[in-house]
Amino acid sequence: MLTQSLFKLEHYTRQTECMIERHMPEFEEAYEEFANEDITDLVKGTEFAIKDVEDSDDSDDEICVVNEPESDDTDVELPAISLTTRVMNDWTRRRDKFSHDYARVGRLLCPNPTIQQAVLTTTTLADTEAVERLIFKLLIPPHVVGTSRTELKAQLMKDWH
Repeated sequence: MLTQSLFKLEHYTRQTECMIERHMPEFEEAYEEFANEDITDLVKGTEFAIKDVEDSDDSDDEICVVNEPESDDTDVELPAISLTTRVMNDWTRRRDKFSHDYARVGRLLCPNPTIQQAVLTTTTLADTEAVERLIFKLLIPPHVVGTSRTELKAQLMKDWH
């Protein structure tokens, strides 16, 4: 089961990126419809502070979230970061954890016909390099060093290609 999941990991990682890029403008429009000041500040990354509010009618202290601007000595206005930019930045940072050599090679070797069709059209140099690194990692013993290691790599690449 783990092997079948690994075959699909890289494929679904690539599909996720395409879907995010394709549908984020729609999400951005929907976001604009319901966004209020607090949500907009949260998405922009503005810091929120929690402070006690004293109410003269009630002796209990309530806690509320208050938007406090950061104290700056300059009056430079930073550009607003859109929801699309924020989502793409977060996705790009996390994508690399899903797209490792085993996942790339698993995608290339996957017997699923849908994934094989995608492999035919979307294989990149990075995929080929992942195959090479994995072949070297799995087939060359760690105690082989120096020119022997280089010769063994050359022989493996000759056999592989």
